[in-house]
Amino acid sequence: MNSRIETVGPDIPILIAESSYTDLSSLKQNFEEFFFKNLSVTGRGYRAVELGARQKYEAIFVSNSLVHLDGLQVIQSIREEGENTSTPIIFVSDYQGDSLVEQASALGADRTIYKPVTQTSLRSLLEDVLDIHIITESEEKDRVRDAMKEVRIVVEFAKKLRMEGDYELAHEAFRKALAETLCGLAEVYLSKGDKEGADKILEEAKKIDNEVSKNFEVREESFVEQGKIWLQKKQYIGARAEFQAALTLNEGNITALFGLGEALYGLNELDEAKEVFERIMASKAPVHDPQMYKDIGMIACRGKHFDLAHKALDRAAKIFPSDSKVFYCKAVAFVAAGDFEDSIPYLSKALQLEPAFAEARALEHKVGEWLKGANKKTTEEVVVT
Repeated sequence: MNSRIETVGPDIPILIAESSYTDLSSLKQNFEEFFFKNLSVTGRGYRAVELGARQKYEAIFVSNSLVHLDGLQVIQSIREEGENTSTPIIFVSDYQGDSLVEQASALGADRTIYKPVTQTSLRSLLEDVLDIHIITESEEKDRVRDAMKEVRIVVEFAKKLRMEGDYELAHEAFRKALAETLCGLAEVYLSKGDKEGADKILEEAKKIDNEVSKNFEVREESFVEQGKIWLQKKQYIGARAEFQAALTLNEGNITALFGLGEALYGLNELDEAKEVFERIMASKAPVHDPQMYKDIGMIACRGKHFDLAHKALDRAAKIFPSDSKVFYCKAVAFVAAGDFEDSIPYLSKALQLEPAFAEARALEHKVGEWLKGANKKTTEEVVVT
């Protein structure tokens, strides 16, 4: 049993109420694998209620067995008053199908997770509940290992050459490896937005290899391409770093700006994504992919930035006046904002351009029902794609 509070690190605050040492150890290990280290831990029900009342958490995990006060009472108390009446509460249950799960849900638990809690189940739950993307410590190590792979191969080859007495080739191999390492460090500075720091590192690299500057000049495009790869894999942190590096080299790179906006949206940094997309809308630089405007519109719509969504979709409509999907997206943006009547002309235009447009026809029918008051469902059932 753990009856004291243990705070580990400065990250997202999580409250864990768990009296089982074994289950608690497993939970903490999984959280630390996700770099979540600000864990307030207690095995006492009363203490969990006290903490839930006075300190704001991003998520609260409550076991069904606690000391002095059971988990159901803790959930009920946290929901009734204090700082976490609307914070996601996860009920940690020993048994699947247990009636306690239904009781926990009725008292205010948002989700249930079952023991033994696996890394996969906890990760899936946290990404869903907190709307974030998690990079595990193991994945981070893999990324570092992959990044160092080429340098490590060269270093091992250089060592072999030295042992064989081929000192000139060994010298050349080590020199190339060192220059590449410094270039990697310069990339870190670029991802941080520190162009001056990157330039200083490159000056040092040039002392080792005069070709460094020329080779580095072409990296703007490689940053963008690598960023796209990370986006496809939904590795948004890596994508953000690559696009930021490209933008540090050229702040007017529209493709990098769009990629950065997508990465920020994937990380749920919605306001930051909006600012990036607004930079694109305000830019006078040529846009080589006009489809980007429609994509910005729909991403902005999902983020509930409707003014930006309409601005982007209006620009897309000027470029693609015969694209029914652009007008459908305009209608979806109005519906998502609750402006049903304003959506009608755009649905009509979409159907005029493409009479067999099934999604537009279905949305037109729903809008008609909402306007008639026959259907009281919320606009949340409209899926923005």
